[in-house]
Amino acid sequence: MQQSRRMMAATFCLLVMFSLVCVQPTLGETSGDVLTVGVPVDRCPVFYLDAATGEITGIGVDLMRSAADNAGYTVSFQAIGEATLKDALDNDAYDVIMPFGSAISSSAGNPSIVSDNLIQTPFTLITEDRREMPPLSDISVGMLRSLGGAAETVRQLFPGIEIMMYETMDECVNALRTGKVDALLHNSYVWSYVLQKPSYGDLVVQPSAMFSMDFRAGTKDTQEGRAIIERLNSGIASLTDTRRQAIVLDHTSRRLYKYDFSDYMDQYGLVILLVALLFAALIVIAMQRIHAVRKEQEEKLRYDSLTGLPNMTYFFELAEAGKDRVRENGGTPVLMYLDFNGMKFFNTKYGFLEGDSLLRAFAKILADIFGKEHSCRISADHFAVQTEKSGLDNKLEELFDQCRGMNDGKNLPVHIGVYVAEREQVHVSVACDRAKMACGALSGRYETVVNYYKQYLSEDASKRQYIIENIDRAIKEKWIRMYMQPIIRAVNERVCDVEALARWIDPEKGFLSPADFIPALEDSGLIYKLDLYMVDQILDSMKEEKAAGFYIVPHSINLSRSDFDACDMAEEIRKRVDEAGIDRALITVEITESVIGRDIKFMKEQVERFQSLGFPVWMDDFGSGYSSLDVLQTIRFDLIKFDMSFMRKLDEGDGGKIILTELMKMAASLGVDTVCEGVET
Repeated sequence: MQQSRRMMAATFCLLVMFSLVCVQPTLGETSGDVLTVGVPVDRCPVFYLDAATGEITGIGVDLMRSAADNAGYTVSFQAIGEATLKDALDNDAYDVIMPFGSAISSSAGNPSIVSDNLIQTPFTLITEDRREMPPLSDISVGMLRSLGGAAETVRQLFPGIEIMMYETMDECVNALRTGKVDALLHNSYVWSYVLQKPSYGDLVVQPSAMFSMDFRAGTKDTQEGRAIIERLNSGIASLTDTRRQAIVLDHTSRRLYKYDFSDYMDQYGLVILLVALLFAALIVIAMQRIHAVRKEQEEKLRYDSLTGLPNMTYFFELAEAGKDRVRENGGTPVLMYLDFNGMKFFNTKYGFLEGDSLLRAFAKILADIFGKEHSCRISADHFAVQTEKSGLDNKLEELFDQCRGMNDGKNLPVHIGVYVAEREQVHVSVACDRAKMACGALSGRYETVVNYYKQYLSEDASKRQYIIENIDRAIKEKWIRMYMQPIIRAVNERVCDVEALARWIDPEKGFLSPADFIPALEDSGLIYKLDLYMVDQILDSMKEEKAAGFYIVPHSINLSRSDFDACDMAEEIRKRVDEAGIDRALITVEITESVIGRDIKFMKEQVERFQSLGFPVWMDDFGSGYSSLDVLQTIRFDLIKFDMSFMRKLDEGDGGKIILTELMKMAASLGVDTVCEGVET
């Protein structure tokens, strides 16, 4: 039994020791050694936030920390969120509040208790000038609302003083400047910071009105509060004057005030204004320069870079206003469209530089005769001119004379379309389009010539557009039919050959003349579709004749220059003829003399290629152009077809007969057969 009691006693001792070991740290953590101090942070250098660390610091912070350390406290500083210290006293989140000059009641009416004085702080009056100040009990002063506790202490010290409270320092200064208060009151340490603001440079310290106030910590007058204050007082008692002075010197010697934008404006406002004005002036100059450059560029864009004449857009603007002025002066507006005939071949022969030289020379002539602002380069070798009907013939005559000698004789004929706006009020673009129609009607004439717009040209343009848009359908629906024109040998009056002719029988337009649809298809580059269609029709007809056992006469097909640009015409025809099983010698290729004359070298290659494949090649319309003999000398044809114009001149006298006779003799000497078109009797 006794041994059992000993074991129980030993166990109890172990439990007590274990409890002491385990509980001891917990008691230390809740012993109250951490002291939470609520302070304002807008009173640099007494209380403020360190810009580098974001921590609360200042004279008051370092004094409290030193006293608290002496008293065995670890201090945690918190920025008070209340408007005044009186409000903060009612917040249990703070153990103590500072600074107080003396004990005051909280906003809720609770009494407070304050610590011993940490340091004697000077308070100073600030005014606008160094006038002699009356006693403090006879003036009105402005203070920050957050200094409510200090204000009560001041009222206790100076019972007659009138204190006006403001939210911010700017409001305080404004009240001083407007005469609402006689002076401003604040801690001298704070003034040393605040008066660094340049805009407050007119404010002065009144040293004669300086007085001191205690600098204490306070809390609600409770048993716990009295215990804290008693413990703090022991730490405050340990503070030496040397330590206090060192703390004050540390914070007041720092350059704590940081300029904001308004401060720089106050201090360097004139310089900044001058720099801003200079910068603004530079911007204005730069903008003017940009505007000038842009205007210069726009001006350049209005003119053609090669000729210096207005471009089409700018010309239309000028011409639209110009035609109205012509009418106002009683005149009739005229618009001309001018186009060189054969520019592509000119460039091939002489080169693009010479072509540009020709365009510049022509542009100068237009500018000299009609005026630069009345002339325009539409595009490539196309030009436009606005003038008036009066004196037009003389100006055109002058234009013809100068064109003959321009560019040192290396020139081309010019086609000129003229639209005279007698009664119609049309836009310049419409007038230009009509003049272009008149110019386009001159296609094929290798001479400088003028053509005036007539209403039928618009009708022709509409017809041309219809043809271009419906060629595929016409081929598919077989609106285009093949007609055979016989070629009769004079010696025996027998058909020795036939020429395939295309005739367009349209269900909507009726009969369309080849004179209408062939030029339209040539200009649009679609003639190859018609010509290959005609080859297919010829071959279908010949296959039927062959199958029926008929004698097959040779068939000829006309080709256009643009056929060779669209496809490999020789290969296309060879392929079709061989697939049809027809002898190549029975398909004759006719090429117009005027087409050959524009590009003799290229067409010589094409003629020789057809001949090498076994196709006879004829020159059509010999004598209709100016290069007939030159073509004959360069290209070897199998047959020459004399133009119908020779037959029409036979009745005019012996001259026509002699020329035709000699031409036939020449052909015979060359070993070339001949055919005369237009023989009716």
